Amino acid sequence: MTVAADVRTDTSKLLQGLAREYYFDPEIFARELEQVFLKTWQCVGHVSEFPAARSYKVFPIAGESIAVVRQDDGSFKAFHNHCIHRGHPLLEGSGTVRGITCRYHGWTYNADGSLRRAAQAQQCKAFEGIASGLHLKPVRSETFLGFVFINCDPDAAPIADWLGGEADLIREYLPNIEDHHFVCETGLNHNANWKVSVENYNECYHCPLVHASSLAHGVLDITEGYTVRTNGAAIFQEGAAQTKNEKQYDYDTSHGPRGDRAGSWFFFPNFSIVSYPGGFLSVRQWFPEAIDRTVYLYRWFGAEGIDDDDVHAVMKVHAETTGAEDGVVTSDVYRGMASRFYEPGPLVTDDAQCSSISDNGVAYFQKLYRKAMTFDA
Repeated sequence: MTVAADVRTDTSKLLQGLAREYYFDPEIFARELEQVFLKTWQCVGHVSEFPAARSYKVFPIAGESIAVVRQDDGSFKAFHNHCIHRGHPLLEGSGTVRGITCRYHGWTYNADGSLRRAAQAQQCKAFEGIASGLHLKPVRSETFLGFVFINCDPDAAPIADWLGGEADLIREYLPNIEDHHFVCETGLNHNANWKVSVENYNECYHCPLVHASSLAHGVLDITEGYTVRTNGAAIFQEGAAQTKNEKQYDYDTSHGPRGDRAGSWFFFPNFSIVSYPGGFLSVRQWFPEAIDRTVYLYRWFGAEGIDDDDVHAVMKVHAETTGAEDGVVTSDVYRGMASRFYEPGPLVTDDAQCSSISDNGVAYFQKLYRKAMTFDA
């Protein structure tokens, strides 16, 4: 009797994906909130969403609540959204304020976060001379390319170090990005860990199958020079507009210098700027609500020459096609990963690091993730 040889495949030279526990371990998830989301620049919104002095917006991130207020001189200040007296929340949603008053004991703050009045504090002699130095706990804020960002890490590098390497190219696609205005948004629920959703976004390996009738054959022509490139904290995907078949939505390829192409800039860990054919601007953000649940937020913007009704139409068709398809596949992937027998296979990467039909974007995201989590990159 002939005994078959024990044949084993040597994958030691291939790049492996993240191990299963990084998607399911509660301790790792808690560490991600601290190491990743609270130590990176987070986009609060476009400057157009703060139309006047003392306009504000409350931004929740990783269990924290940050209030961002436009100042009288047009600058922005951000602070933790709780009263320094007993911690009661201060602002909700968005709007405009004259002052910020706590509904618990009536402490009132100015728009810059400084304490204006502590109710009945004049009765406490020990309080004399202290009130003028009290302030809501500040959070770093900066504006870049017309968007307002915050960072809970006081020692983080300036935002230009994070986004700056791609700014010139972004302006080639969106020359007047600062002049856009917010139109609408759609939040889609992914029943998956946030990294599964982000990884899916950063590769078009799945496009020919998952998006055969929408993205691959509706907006982009992934057979004609679709590329993936990495730089610093960015993963850039670019492709030509689909012009051979019926268009998924109405776009003018002559709108802007690159109106006949699409460009997507993902910035680690959860922010993306997308220029669709015709100059349509969308911003994507991923917010982990739990270890197995992610809100994938699509925000859409209008500009001169692009009607708001057309923006709404693009949002609707995208949500019903590409967005819905991604929601299904990411949930399915996560369900498969839940198997106690799942082990990550080798990632498909190419030496040129530019092919769309590859895992290049996934591999680079995981490299940035390891670095942020202080694992070996």
